[in-house]
Amino acid sequence: MLGVVFFMLSFKDAVGSDFVSFLTGAKILESGNGENLYDFRTQFEYQKIVTKPLEENSLLPYINVPILALLLVPLTDLSLLNAFKLYTLLILVVVVSISLLVKKIFENLSSSYWLLLPFVFYPSIGSVFVGQITQILVLVLLLVYKFVRERKAFISGILCSLLMVKFQYIIFSIYIFILVKDRKKYLSGYLLGLTVILLISTVLTNGAFIKDYLNFVFVMQKPQFGIRAEDMFTLHASLSQFYLFSYSQLFMVNFFFFLASVGVFWLSVKRLSLDRAFLIAIIFTLIFCVHGVNYDYAISIIPIFILINKLKSNIGLEIGEKISLFILLMAPVFFVIQKSFYVSFLLLATAIFLIKEHRNNSIIEKI
Repeated sequence: MLGVVFFMLSFKDAVGSDFVSFLTGAKILESGNGENLYDFRTQFEYQKIVTKPLEENSLLPYINVPILALLLVPLTDLSLLNAFKLYTLLILVVVVSISLLVKKIFENLSSSYWLLLPFVFYPSIGSVFVGQITQILVLVLLLVYKFVRERKAFISGILCSLLMVKFQYIIFSIYIFILVKDRKKYLSGYLLGLTVILLISTVLTNGAFIKDYLNFVFVMQKPQFGIRAEDMFTLHASLSQFYLFSYSQLFMVNFFFFLASVGVFWLSVKRLSLDRAFLIAIIFTLIFCVHGVNYDYAISIIPIFILINKLKSNIGLEIGEKISLFILLMAPVFFVIQKSFYVSFLLLATAIFLIKEHRNNSIIEKI
């Protein structure tokens, strides 16, 4: 794996990765131009510097919070290729950490070949080599799962606030708010973490984060900025391919179904086991997060581990859970054959299976 990072990765790989946008944001902050971090022209000019000697006429926009760019500032002194190699190595360390944490959390997987799943699951390992930060989200969500199980609501809230690094996944925190027993502590931790992130982001951009961020993110979701619905698995992306709604109407339709999912989750959570409720929360998040490219599907590895852990226990899986596990594992096939359109509907079917079917004598402890 290290050989791939240091000898196989090329300048072409670096230029074609999402890391270009991250390094662009870091360059802007490093130069002291943070107030223009979410300015199209500024990003375009700095990205030309990042990708030299390549002449690019398009922009891969930086749409993350400033803190992520700040963390990457030390890499701005390196060439794009060397910075990309070091970044990829760091993400691989995160993948190893995920595997070790899975071994610690899931008692039935401590000596299983399934621990290698993060290294062979196409969306998971693929996200590493295209420069995405999805593995960081997987690690955060896995820690949320750990602390929710341990009933540490305050820490769970702080961890959920970290999802701001990829703004669209912040909706997950709403499901966890419903799931935890001590909602006051959860909310305290969440608001504390969110406040710190917002304050740092505001300082780094001289207030521009508050003024410009949401509008910039909304505008940059359009296809002309490299966001193709055909390469995403969300309900928003699938519905957009029917060409029945305007851009703003699509957001409203998706938001309506998201609210419906929150209502269903609220009504169902008391009769669900912790594990089942948590994996439903992740599946709903994947469906309704609006911007979910195929490599973001790596997040599904957590529901997969939850189901496999139960499969290898004395309880076993119910029919709906077996179907759900099969769908979750096989969904990447649709990415390979370029039929991502179907994935959101398959995930929705999975969520329905899991909500409707519940074994009353489950020994998994409820919250």
